[in-house]
Amino acid sequence: MQSVPDKKNILVAVAHDSVEKMTALMGDSWQLYWPRTLQQAQLLLSKTRMDAIVCGARFDDSRLLDLLQFCKSQPAYAGIPFLCLRLMRGRLPLDMFRDLSLASAALGASGFFDYPEAEEQLGTALATARYRQVIADLMNAER
Repeated sequence: MQSVPDKKNILVAVAHDSVEKMTALMGDSWQLYWPRTLQQAQLLLSKTRMDAIVCGARFDDSRLLDLLQFCKSQPAYAGIPFLCLRLMRGRLPLDMFRDLSLASAALGASGFFDYPEAEEQLGTALATARYRQVIADLMNAER
């Protein structure tokens, strides 16, 4: 009998109204943790070893950069891959989204995935597969 490797832990910080879509997008390959606030995210990080962090642009009233800055400023969390995500079109003005993408790169995010753009270019199935591959690649990269 083969042993099943433990699922990797991912902190998924998205706006409450995005959880259902994000659950479908993430699939069941990983153990997911769902903070609703920046403080809950910080508490989960302190209690559970995370292999990656995915943070949506609208998390906790647009506190993506706060969570990113917190993680990158703490030696215990600085090496955890941090993927920023735009999950839905139209929730943030496009110029604000561009600024957020630039700021997240400057603060050390591992990447910024624009799911609506990928979905438009590739279709839902391929965009979802690409997104999941990006996460897997981030967790498999050397820290």
